[in-house]
Amino acid sequence: MRAVAATAAKRLMVALGASAALWATAACGGAESGVVAAEGDSGAAEIAGTETERDAVERIEAVGAETASSQAAAKFDGADAASSASNEAVAGVLSPEEMSGGPILQWTELDLAVDGPGMLVSIGDGRVAIREEMRSGASQLLITSDGSDWSAVQLPATLSPHTFDLTGARWAVAGWSHDDPSDIDFSSRIYISDDQGGSWTEVKLQLDRPDLPEYTVARTWVDAVATSGAQVVALTSTHLDFDVESLLADRGLIPAAAQVHGVSFGGGQVDVWFREESSEADSHGQGPQRPSETALTFTVDELDLSAEQIAIMEDPVSGESIRVHSGSGTELAEVLRLDGWGAGVIGNDDDFVLLTQTDRNEARRLTSSDGENWTAQLLDPSLVPGWPGPTGIAPDGTVWVVSSDGAESHLTRWDADGAALTTTWLGRLNSAGVVSLGPAGLAILALPSPPEPPAGAGSGPPIGRVAKDGYELRYGEPDGGLSLWDVAADEPVYEFGPEVFSSIEPPEGVREFEEGDVFELTFEDPDTGDDLVTFTAEDLAAVFGVQMGSPDSPFADIWVGWSADGADWGWQTVQEAFGLGDVAADVRLAVGEDFVIASVWAYTTVESGSSATGGPDGTDRLTEGSVTWAIDSSASAGPRWFIARVP
Repeated sequence: MRAVAATAAKRLMVALGASAALWATAACGGAESGVVAAEGDSGAAEIAGTETERDAVERIEAVGAETASSQAAAKFDGADAASSASNEAVAGVLSPEEMSGGPILQWTELDLAVDGPGMLVSIGDGRVAIREEMRSGASQLLITSDGSDWSAVQLPATLSPHTFDLTGARWAVAGWSHDDPSDIDFSSRIYISDDQGGSWTEVKLQLDRPDLPEYTVARTWVDAVATSGAQVVALTSTHLDFDVESLLADRGLIPAAAQVHGVSFGGGQVDVWFREESSEADSHGQGPQRPSETALTFTVDELDLSAEQIAIMEDPVSGESIRVHSGSGTELAEVLRLDGWGAGVIGNDDDFVLLTQTDRNEARRLTSSDGENWTAQLLDPSLVPGWPGPTGIAPDGTVWVVSSDGAESHLTRWDADGAALTTTWLGRLNSAGVVSLGPAGLAILALPSPPEPPAGAGSGPPIGRVAKDGYELRYGEPDGGLSLWDVAADEPVYEFGPEVFSSIEPPEGVREFEEGDVFELTFEDPDTGDDLVTFTAEDLAAVFGVQMGSPDSPFADIWVGWSADGADWGWQTVQEAFGLGDVAADVRLAVGEDFVIASVWAYTTVESGSSATGGPDGTDRLTEGSVTWAIDSSASAGPRWFIARVP
C-alpha cells in the first residue's frame, strides 16, 4: 500500500493551526466486489419501475432516521466510552498493542510463484484470488479456498480484469483489453462464464453516447459487476478527456519526429511538452542519445477552443453519473442512473445490493430482486461519527462504513435489512483503508494519528511567544490569531486573524521553507521587501513541541488490523507483521474462510530535495511540499506472500 502522510509542509498556516484536519489515505489495492469509492452526488436518483424517486427516498429516509435514532445514542455512548478510556491511558500516540482489543494475527510466508505484482482480492465466499499477469500478456486467476492449495482459472484472452464476481453459477469479470488500450468508444469489457471459467462470452452494454465537443474523448469504465442467478448487473461511469494531441496534429503544430509527452492547462493557456527520439549514438557511442524535450505554449485563442472544450480541459475526469446496466443475455440495458462517481454492488441468491455515497456524505443503499427495479435507502450522516470513508458490502448485504474525524476512526455496521446500526471505535487512527470482507472477518490497513498537541494547546491554534533578533512572534495575539511585534518600537509589524490558520498559502510578506529537517519561517519588511527575521524549527519548538519534528517518510507507520466481527480489533505495524525491519512496503489484504492473505512488496524510501516525478532504475517519486521521497523497488524481486490463520 502506498499511503501518503501529511508532512506539515505548511506548518504555520495549516499543520500548526489545529483548525485544519490533515488526512492520509490508506488503501488496499485491487477492486473487490462491493468496494465503494464514490464522490460528487447531487442526491437525485431515478428509481426505475417502483415508485417515484421523491416518495421513495423521503419515505425510507424518514424510517431510517426513526429506526436508527434510538440506537444512535447507545452506539455513541459505547464509542465515547472507549475513546475516553484511551485518552486517559495516554497523552500522545498509542502503540498497536495498546490499541488492540482483540487477537493479533501471526503471519507465515508462502512460497508462491506469481508473475507481476498480482492483484489480491477476497471473493467474499471464503475464497481468495490473485490475478496474475503472465509474461505472455494473458491473465489468469489463482484461487484458494484454504490458503494452501491453489488452482488456476484462465481469463478471457488479453483481458486485464479489475473487478469480478465469482460467487454464483454465473461468473462475471470486467476490465480493459490489451488489444485496444486506446479504444476511445469503450474502455472496459465484460465477460461472463457459466462453466466456472472454462469458457467466456463477451457481454455488450447499451450506451447512450452524449453529443460532445470536437476532440473530446468519452471513456466508459466498468466500476463493478455482480450476478444473481443468470442476471448480471454492471455499474459504469463515463469519463471525459480532451485529446490535445489529435488537435495539435490536425493543425500541424507537432514538431517533426516529436511526440506529445505531457500537457498542462491553466491561466488561459495550454503548455505542451514534446519528446523527440534520436537515432544517433550518444557521446560514449553506447547507443541512441536520450530523447530531447521541447516545451511550447499555446493560448486558448490560438487553438480556437470553445467554452465547452475549455471546461473539459479544466476538469478532464468528469464522470457525469453512475449508470446501472442489467440483463440476463449478451446485452445489458441501462435501467438506472445515479449522480456520483463510483459505486459497488454484490449479488447473492436473493437480490442485488448497491452502495454509493452522496455529496452530503450520505450513504445510499439500493436493493433489487431482479437487477432492474430498485428501492433506495439513505443513511443520515449524523448517525456516523466523523466523515464517511471506505465502505464494503458483505455477501449477505451487510454494509460496513469506515469514518474518521482526522484523529479517531470508527466502523459502522449497517445490517442487511437496512434497519439497525452499530458503531465501533477503531482507535486513534487518522484514516483507514478499504475493508476486505470474508467469513474470517474484516481486515483493513490504517494510519495512526499524530501525537496530540502539547498540554494547554487545546483544540484551537497554538498560544505562545517566540523572541528573536528584536522581534517577537506572538501566537494567540490577537485572539486566535498571529502577530509579529517590533520589540523596540512596541508595535506590531504584522497582525493576522484566526483565518490565517485555515489558509493554504502564507499571507503576503511571509515565506515558509522546508527541506528535509530544515524549516524556516521568514517575515519580510512590509515597505522594502527585505527580510526582517527568520524563525527556525528550533526557535518555534518552545511553542509547538513535538509538532515541529522533522517529517517522517510518508510510507511508514501503516498498521494492519483484523477483527472477527468488527468489534474487537488486533493491530500491528506492517514492519512488525511481516518482519521488514525499517523497510516500507506496499501491502494488500484479502480475507478468506479461516485465513487472511497478504501481498507485501517491500521498497526503500530515500529523502531527496528533487521535485522530479520519475526516477531511473525503478525509482518513482512522491513530492510532499518541498520534500521528495524516492521509492526504489528495483532491488525487489516482486511481492512476497503471507498467510495468517485466524484464532
